[in-house]
Amino acid sequence: MKFPLLLVLALPLVPLPSAAEKVELRCAPAKDLVLRRTYSNPGHKKLAGMTLRTPDGEQPAPKLELEVETSQRIVVVDRFVAVEEGRPTRLRRTFEELGDTSHERTSSQAGDRERKREKESGLEGRTVVFTWDPEKEAYAAAYGTGEGEAGEEDLLADLRADVDLRDLLPGKAVEEGDEWKAEAQSLLGGVLEPCGDVVFHDEEARTEAETVSRRKLRESISGDVHLKLAGTRLEGGRRVAVLALSAELEGASDIVPEKPGPGLEKMAMEMRFDLEGELLWDLERNLAHSFELRTSGKQSVTRFMAFDVEGRRVELEQVMELDVEETYTASFEVEE
Repeated sequence: MKFPLLLVLALPLVPLPSAAEKVELRCAPAKDLVLRRTYSNPGHKKLAGMTLRTPDGEQPAPKLELEVETSQRIVVVDRFVAVEEGRPTRLRRTFEELGDTSHERTSSQAGDRERKREKESGLEGRTVVFTWDPEKEAYAAAYGTGEGEAGEEDLLADLRADVDLRDLLPGKAVEEGDEWKAEAQSLLGGVLEPCGDVVFHDEEARTEAETVSRRKLRESISGDVHLKLAGTRLEGGRRVAVLALSAELEGASDIVPEKPGPGLEKMAMEMRFDLEGELLWDLERNLAHSFELRTSGKQSVTRFMAFDVEGRRVELEQVMELDVEETYTASFEVEE
């Protein structure tokens, strides 16, 4: 049976199936590229519960309400002086802005109290040059030689040079919907602790005990990081890949205070949190474009105390459980 010609012409056109688009995600900064990185990290902590562990078992802790608002902002400008195989081998980083603030509010039987703290870093306004050492497979950090660029050597110890998030990429071309995993440590220098430990401190200098505690916490971060190519879109006139990112992370550390309070011998901290959001990848410049990630989780702080009671050593543990929410955002702008 033959269809009339008019009926054939009236039939809708059915598109032929096409192969899914392959997207190649690469990190390849160009030599002499100048990149401004702006990081922001507001957060909120609230006391969820507190217990007191004694030799006679758990005891009800004194009534206490505690909330802390935190905010951190880091702005650096990177110049890729030398690049090999898509990785910087010499990088000049100027720390333009480094700020960390907190606002703590407490309410107890003793009354209400508020405390605001502003922290700064001796790296602000300084320039640090990172040079790749192929034998050690690590970067060596040194201050720039310009006027006013030098600073304290201790501030360089835990900085991170490569914060380009390359370790979050799949290492092969992917299609929309493809998923892959990354190591938890790949989130540190580029997301959770941008550029490494910039040694924030208030009126008093950072203690060595606190620096060691932060280092232990950083090294302990573990968990699963999941990524998925959710698609592509135009962002600010540039074609970007949209990477959906989620993670379940945990970490722990302890600290022996250099100036312990009455009875306080040491402290321990544990954290567990989920992270979720989007990382945008610039497909034209082969660099991260921006990210916005949100976390929610729990933080536990234990104070180990000991007192002499009538010649007998009595040990106590005060455990504080906090609900924690934070947002991590960053934008990366090429300066022409």
